[in-house]
Amino acid sequence: MRTLLPKSSLLRPMLVLVAIVLGTVFLVYSYHASSRMTHGFAMYYTYSRTLLEGGDFHSLYDYSYFNARLSAYGIAGIEDMPNNLPTTSLALLPVAWLSPAASKVAWTVISIILFGLSLVLLFRLFDIRLSDNSAWVLLSLCLGWRPIFDCIALGQVYFLLLFLFTLSVWGLGAKRSLIGGAALSLGSVVKGYGVIPLVWSAVRKQYAFALSAVLFCALIVLGSLPWLGIASWERFATQVVAHLGQRPTDAHVAFQNINGLLFHLFTYDERWIPSPLVVLPTWTVTGLSYALNLAVVLVVFRSAKGTTVRDRVLSYAAMIAVSVVTAPLAEEYHFVLFLPLVVGLGSRWKEDERTNAWPRSTELLFLVSSVALALPLHYKTLQASTFPLILLAYPKLYAGLGVLTTFCLSTRDRENSSAGFSGEPAAVQSTAHGDRP
Repeated sequence: MRTLLPKSSLLRPMLVLVAIVLGTVFLVYSYHASSRMTHGFAMYYTYSRTLLEGGDFHSLYDYSYFNARLSAYGIAGIEDMPNNLPTTSLALLPVAWLSPAASKVAWTVISIILFGLSLVLLFRLFDIRLSDNSAWVLLSLCLGWRPIFDCIALGQVYFLLLFLFTLSVWGLGAKRSLIGGAALSLGSVVKGYGVIPLVWSAVRKQYAFALSAVLFCALIVLGSLPWLGIASWERFATQVVAHLGQRPTDAHVAFQNINGLLFHLFTYDERWIPSPLVVLPTWTVTGLSYALNLAVVLVVFRSAKGTTVRDRVLSYAAMIAVSVVTAPLAEEYHFVLFLPLVVGLGSRWKEDERTNAWPRSTELLFLVSSVALALPLHYKTLQASTFPLILLAYPKLYAGLGVLTTFCLSTRDRENSSAGFSGEPAAVQSTAHGDRP
């Protein structure tokens, strides 16, 4: 990475200034967004407030009842779909006792803190030091990452997920299976994103880590049943899971995932998908989606071997990232979960420079993909476009696949490099031997 940065005595101050400006912009944006009520936050608040008050939770999966609760809590002019796990209600419990407006402000502050902690943990985990110019480039990329602005604006829970998954990455690398497994389980019960990382950890013989995650998940789900009830899970299964990713609205270009692209190309709806490429039966498109998603997971899985501690934590981060593009639904703010992989790849790129393990094509792919994920692109204006223009409406999906491809190529190039790379960053070395970073 250093080879791409010009040599100048002014370079470091300029990079520091860029990071400070981007950080300031994010904080100012967060301040203004904290007072705006949005549909995402309203949904989480209603889930948590209903649980806190001991309300009829399973009835929330009735659209009319759910939106009536929104109004009853003083949230006017907003409607949303109750399509989250019953245990998603745990996310906002610490602030659900407040009024919706005060709760949104408190949750914004908590989200900023969780984001900051995640960056500190990631930089320490991958031994990225601010004495290196490349560290300031990575920090600026993180602070300018478009999905973090969407997370703040919508009051989303993805900063919580980022922190939990980052903590689980640290737990895996530091051999703190109990902490890592607990963090993975919490992320899983909040939004259901932990299945692929869990399967990977079991297949790669991280048995203590995987078992901890399973046990904590079971404890949380079973422990919450007296308040959430079995009926809530039954309704979630029949009314949400059975149709997840298959509704016409799920094919809107706002959903930057493989499933959304396929349903946009091959299904018809007068309002949402008026100009498909070819109309296929829903079951055919669903089968094609499953097959293509599975193929992507298997390709990344094959590269995610994790023979060293450093490679293991990066492979695990890749499993978190691939969960986004293969999810039934994934809007742009979901791509916050790509940050552990992007930061880890940036660190790998710097470490591999001494062996020239990355060809220019891999470097370029990583740069273009990372920048595309970070930039605010107006792809939603292409919603009504016809083929082939509609293919341009999925830049975040392509960029995400580009970052994952970079991971696969860099792993292959590292294995093929004659010099190889056998060392571990200092932070990983210390935690692997039981010392806390």
